[in-house]
Amino acid sequence: MIYTRKKSCIHFDYSINNTYISVVDKIKDLGILFTCNLSFSLHINSVVASSFKMLGYIIRKTKSFSNINSTTLLFNAYVRSRLEFGLCVVGPCLLILIA
Repeated sequence: MIYTRKKSCIHFDYSINNTYISVVDKIKDLGILFTCNLSFSLHINSVVASSFKMLGYIIRKTKSFSNINSTTLLFNAYVRSRLEFGLCVVGPCLLILIA
């Protein structure tokens, strides 16, 4: 991956021992999706979508629960933990990504 803030990336063929290495635009490393321009919007959108799916599942399955503490515990374990994972790396610096 080539990291740059330019609109057009300079492509160069990298090789090690005459074996060419392919250049990619995005890669997932330790659960965080990195793009070549270091914009984490794809990662944030992916995490938000999976969190909404899990929240919907929790709401559907806990409708019959009489204890709200169980629902809160499930939310903290399965939704909030996803949203907070890697926040120190991904922390949105653009106002459009915060909303």
